[in-house]
Amino acid sequence: MPLPVDVASEVELRTSVLLTVDMNHRHLDIGGIGYHTLPKDRADLVLARGAVALQAARDARMPVVHITTLADPTTPWGPRGGKSPFLAWQTGKPVPGAGFVRGVPPGRDVSRAGEIMPQVAPLPHEPIVAKKRYSGFYMTDLEMVLRGFGIETIFLMGVNTNNCCLHTTFDAQARDFRVVILEDACGSMNGQDYHEAAIKQIEAALGWSLSVADFRSFVRQRVAAVVG
Repeated sequence: MPLPVDVASEVELRTSVLLTVDMNHRHLDIGGIGYHTLPKDRADLVLARGAVALQAARDARMPVVHITTLADPTTPWGPRGGKSPFLAWQTGKPVPGAGFVRGVPPGRDVSRAGEIMPQVAPLPHEPIVAKKRYSGFYMTDLEMVLRGFGIETIFLMGVNTNNCCLHTTFDAQARDFRVVILEDACGSMNGQDYHEAAIKQIEAALGWSLSVADFRSFVRQRVAAVVG
């Protein structure tokens, strides 16, 4: 379903961004180095739809910003970290809705787990924001990057819908950004029920949802209107 007319009329491409969230090897590299992966059919869909959305945004010269989760680097003052009591408790236990336990499988090299998948890889000029918690805004420079671009509207896609996408959407809404989630370019390692629940939460309290096809049509119509 397209954006409501009164919402669409307020959206300008020059003040809009396509934001990708954790579209990395950890969640989408099925059969590779991924270890907290989406179901294969959803991973394939997220990557295919994500590539379409990226091309549409790039063709329209919209800013694109990528968020990924990286391991805590060592600093001159020691490791930068922290430990979530819940995630510490869940490590080694089955992840709800998923066919694996939380944690890195023994012997798995995860040095590239945070790298973004090649199908949706950043171009050299597109900023990459490294986060260490669910929200892309928490203790990162994401807000500064978006304010620098003059962003008012965020089109968001990625993984996991019910964790990092939802938290980032909550924080974007709290900062008065207009948020539109591209539903079919998102997915959850917890399964489709959790994905759909997160989309309902966003639609109820935070923003709008849109298919990638409708996003591409919207962007092309706006470009054509400017050119015409």
